[in-house]
Amino acid sequence: MIDAEAAVTESTGEPKGLLRVTAPADIGDQLLANVVNQMRRDYPKVSIDMVLMNHYVDLVAEGVDVAIRTGALKDSSLIAKTAGVAQWVPFASPDYLKAASTPDLPQDLRHHGCLQFTPLGKESWTLKGKDSSVTVPMAGQVLINDIRVIRSMALAGAGVALLPMYLCRDDCTEGRLVRVLPEWHAKADPVHIVYPRQRFMAPKLRAFINLATQELGKWLE
Repeated sequence: MIDAEAAVTESTGEPKGLLRVTAPADIGDQLLANVVNQMRRDYPKVSIDMVLMNHYVDLVAEGVDVAIRTGALKDSSLIAKTAGVAQWVPFASPDYLKAASTPDLPQDLRHHGCLQFTPLGKESWTLKGKDSSVTVPMAGQVLINDIRVIRSMALAGAGVALLPMYLCRDDCTEGRLVRVLPEWHAKADPVHIVYPRQRFMAPKLRAFINLATQELGKWLE
């Protein structure tokens, strides 16, 4: 009875203590920095341990409070809240497009150097338009397993890259990258906030989920 009362008190009190967070590296770098800064400002008694990695983490076994995950989720006992959708679209630098010409149709990508994110597949890109989809074989592509490196190479004019919108929004606004084939997009990944099922949610976790939902919603579709 005493333990139950203590748990209720802890779940309704002031946010405090250590919060362990994990996320893919590109999302942590681009989207979660503002969440962490706001948590520190609004809840100074909360300490945050954020681990950025691109492989699956067992939250319960590793003692992690909350994770940001993209794509289809594995069946589990975890609770998931969808924060938005990450659209993947082709980008290139203005210098590259000036030298190589701007593609007018998805099929034109066959004549361009394409920077390929390995987890998306090695042979082709499938782009979807308003009423149809087109699968384009890749030629002369560079295969890379880190999306941040692909963005850096696109910025350097190395080719056309298929990248998530949230990663390139500022680059587009400031003219460093241009969206190629703006009427077409590739996959759309849901972005989830995931945490273990629990009887009483700690205030520190509730505060983080609320802030993360708000901040991610600004960047995602």
